[in-house]
Formats: sequence, structure tokens, C-alpha cells
Amino acid sequence: MFPGSSCYKLSPNGEILNDDKAKQKDQLFKIFQVIGTPKPEDDLSSFLEQKESQDYVRSFPPVERIRLEDLYPASDPRGIALIYRMLEFNPNRRITAEQAIIDPYFDDIRIEE
Repeated sequence: MFPGSSCYKLSPNGEILNDDKAKQKDQLFKIFQVIGTPKPEDDLSSFLEQKESQDYVRSFPPVERIRLEDLYPASDPRGIALIYRMLEFNPNRRITAEQAIIDPYFDDIRIEE
């Protein structure tokens, strides 16, 4: 879902980035192209303690989250909703693994103990 230039074989152009900063920026940009950049009103300080980190995230151009419903039109809307919850940039709003496995999306396949 996030093939950045640092992923080599999965990268769209097959290039290898040698600069660690370029790799990090590229990978984060690929993630933001899917989940969108944080909104100006989002409180980054609630999970990014260093001002430099907050400024770095804010340095990316604004990008809207892609509509996974359009990308995967045959998918169950419950699955799409769950993926959105898994892909929250803010870890305080992101679903935990424990919450994910009890999500109603998995009701049909869950084996009760």
C-alpha cells in the first residue's frame, strides 16, 4: 500500500535512495498520499513531543486522504471503515490490535473460544 523509493523492487521507478533523510521523507510522503496529511487543527504535540518533528510533519504539502471505497469498490464497507481506523496517523486515535480483532467486520469468521 505504501511502496516508497526506499522499497526498491516495489518502488514505481525501481530506484534505490541512498540518503537516509530522502528515504524517510519519501516513505512518509507515500503514506500521506494514502491517509492524507494531518489537518492544521490537528494537535501533533499530543503524540510528537519534539517541535522539530511537528514542524517536519507540517512541512509536507497538504494532501487529502484517498477514498478507499473508490480504490476498492467491491470491498465490504465495514472492512473499509476498519482500514481507515487502522491507518490513523495519530496513534491516540488509531485502533489497537485488540480493538481490531473484535471489530464486527470479523464476526463471520471469528471462532469463539
